[in-house]
Amino acid sequence: MTTYLNTLLTEKQNYVSKREREYPIHLSQLDSEFVPTCLYQLMQVHKQCRKSGLIGEIIRASPDDGLIQIGDIRRQVGHYIVGGVIAVSVNTETNWFGGDKQHLEKAREVIDSQGKPVVLIQRDFIFTRYQILESL
Repeated sequence: MTTYLNTLLTEKQNYVSKREREYPIHLSQLDSEFVPTCLYQLMQVHKQCRKSGLIGEIIRASPDDGLIQIGDIRRQVGHYIVGGVIAVSVNTETNWFGGDKQHLEKAREVIDSQGKPVVLIQRDFIFTRYQILESL
């Protein structure tokens, strides 16, 4: 029995293979300061969150619920930050969840402009090293 999840994973594997061929990424291209900066930000968030914390979610659609209207991504992320989230989760899976890498970039712009330690999480079906490098 084929489920939408099986179909989704097959589509994603084909998409990632194609991207990896068209846009190769090498570790030497990454900024050597990037990982220490990420670790510092995570420690700052940990200090702020003595208890539990809220995570805001950006998702445009779901296979079960269809289209989800959230309006402007930058505005939504701004509301999340004002509301005190410790992280914003952005779904970047295109075909089934209406996501896009640009949504991640828009969220990053808002988070960076606020000057608060908010973690940005990319939600997708990630199963290769290439995808991890691409998300950086």
